Amino acid sequence: MGAARCYHTGLFLTALVPGDPVDVMLGERASGADREALRASLGLDKPIVERWSSYVLNVMQGDLGDSLLKQRPVTDSFKKDFLRPFNSPF
Repeated sequence: MGAARCYHTGLFLTALVPGDPVDVMLGERASGADREALRASLGLDKPIVERWSSYVLNVMQGDLGDSLLKQRPVTDSFKKDFLRPFNSPF
């Protein structure tokens, strides 16, 4: 429940913080087309309520989305990194 609360807080805070996450990811010199493509691929072109409801529905189906850092599904990272101690032979 804590992770979900953190996500919801982060989602809404990013909408309130001035600046554009696309600028941070691509830099200010990126072309307008590149900015719009990234914004669309991240869902940032949709209203926050639509992004939030889409996230909740996906989580209810077991889809936590893709990690921007690792470029793979979050569920794969979870299975690999967090469940490893439970699979140890000890």
